[in-house]
Amino acid sequence: MKSIITSAPGKIVIIGEFAVLKNAPSISMAINRRAIVSIKEIQDSSHIIKTHGIVESEWRFNESESEEFIWLGSEPQKNILELFVLFWRKVKIESNIKYKFTLDTSMFFDPIKKNKLGLGSSSALIVAMSIAFIKFFDISENINDFAHQIHSEFQSGLGSGVDVQTALDGGLIRYLRQEKDNATGIKFPNNFMYKILWSGKPVSTAQKLKSLKALEGDIFQEFSEITRKLSSHWTLYDKKSFVDDFDQYLVKLKNFSDHFNLDLLGAKHGLIVDHAMNFKDSIYKPCGAGGDIGICISSSDTNLNSVVDYAESLGFISLDITCDDEGYKIESING
Repeated sequence: MKSIITSAPGKIVIIGEFAVLKNAPSISMAINRRAIVSIKEIQDSSHIIKTHGIVESEWRFNESESEEFIWLGSEPQKNILELFVLFWRKVKIESNIKYKFTLDTSMFFDPIKKNKLGLGSSSALIVAMSIAFIKFFDISENINDFAHQIHSEFQSGLGSGVDVQTALDGGLIRYLRQEKDNATGIKFPNNFMYKILWSGKPVSTAQKLKSLKALEGDIFQEFSEITRKLSSHWTLYDKKSFVDDFDQYLVKLKNFSDHFNLDLLGAKHGLIVDHAMNFKDSIYKPCGAGGDIGICISSSDTNLNSVVDYAESLGFISLDITCDDEGYKIESING
């Protein structure tokens, strides 16, 4: 019987997570944590949705002649329901065949406490679902356009799309929201290495974005300018100038966070930033709009480990995360 399995990577936005909303370039890295989606034909009396990660559950439904969902028992929680219905309506599935949809984001959750890690699970899932629906139901849609449209509708227009583009492309990208060809593959500055840290506390990115006032004024302009400088020179830096400019970026980030009351250096991120500044070859910054993930970048393995040790003494958790050079993938397809 017909089936497909797809996957797409999560992401970490290294710089520009807010400035990108006003057309400053951001730098984002796809990571080796993937959302996995499968669709298959089944011999059953109803369709099935099964999820792993955000919740371990299964729901059954049929569609009435008036295209209403008829749930056989409880219906999925709000975010799962809204996302799935978006896809179902976009694709306009009309068939007597029944399907099982499996949505697996378990790689994006703490396996013990089941807390969300803040690694772009929603965008990874949307991209994996997009390629699965397009290929399985033979839709003549461009994957980039389709995934961005779904994401925009699901997030009510919030966000820049950098997370979706990272899941589409993979690797390390420079992303500029307003350009048609808005993503360029780049490399990490020479001789630098990194570690990813999690604060241990989930943070709502959507709530952070909703709390923003109009992105205007001198504070935001200064933050955007240093973001442009750092992203534009990313692959050209020597060790000293990279750290010097990143330190300036962190000062502007703090001013921006304080001005808009975002608390980006809360959850003890600020302490780690200060600790990393003790080393001339190392920086640390919180990542993304949520601020639950951070990255330490250093040209010294010893000093990198020192920052990680300090962060762990504050309750942070070092994650085994590396760059994933591949974007979305069709893992298997039959029929």
